[in-house]
Amino acid sequence: MFSVLASLALTGCFVFDELDSGMEIMDEHSAAAKKTKVAKTEPTAADTGSEESQLSKWKAQVGEWWRNVLEEEPVGPDPNDIIVRCQTPGRVNFTRKSDCELRGGRYVAR
Repeated sequence: MFSVLASLALTGCFVFDELDSGMEIMDEHSAAAKKTKVAKTEPTAADTGSEESQLSKWKAQVGEWWRNVLEEEPVGPDPNDIIVRCQTPGRVNFTRKSDCELRGGRYVAR
C-alpha cells in the first residue's frame, strides 16, 4: 500500500521535470534564441572588408525590404458577408452568411 502511495506522490516530480525540459527545448528553438545566435555569427564592420561590399549588402537588404513593402495586401473580407442568425438542424448560431450556407443552414439577417 505504501509503495502505491509513494509512486503516486512521486509521479508529480517526474511530470514537472518533463515540463521543465520541454520548456528548455522550446526556448532553444524560439525566434529570440535564433536571433541571438545569428547576431553572434554576423561579422562586425572591421571584419567585413571594403566599403563597396558593405554598400552592396546594404542595397540588397534595402531592396528586399522594399519588395516586402510593395507586396499586395491580402484580400479583405466581403462587406456583404454579414453576421446572420443561422438555423442548422438542432441548433441556432450567429455566424457569417457564407459560413451558414456552407453548413447547410437557413439564415435570417439581423
